[in-house]
Amino acid sequence: MLSTGLDGLVAEDEAVFRTGLETARWISVDDTSARHAGKNGLVTQLGDRRFTLFRTAMSKSRRAVLSLLQPLCDAHRQALDLKRTLIWWYDGDLKA
Repeated sequence: MLSTGLDGLVAEDEAVFRTGLETARWISVDDTSARHAGKNGLVTQLGDRRFTLFRTAMSKSRRAVLSLLQPLCDAHRQALDLKRTLIWWYDGDLKA
């Protein structure tokens, strides 16, 4: 099993996730559960037609789901901020 030297893989995973969230027109989210070694587990899929990410967790608690979706919320918030900035700039340009 891989357990050391994962820094490059983690960085690539985070970059794919961030870029996918920033450029996707839509995001699907699905999950499934399974038992492993006598314990319940959960796998969540996020993505669109261009990228797919899988995350595993031992819980489907509200906190676990929100922490998984936090990057999606951040990307959405950044997009709204950019939209507001562009609208302000465009409106200001028309008035000048």
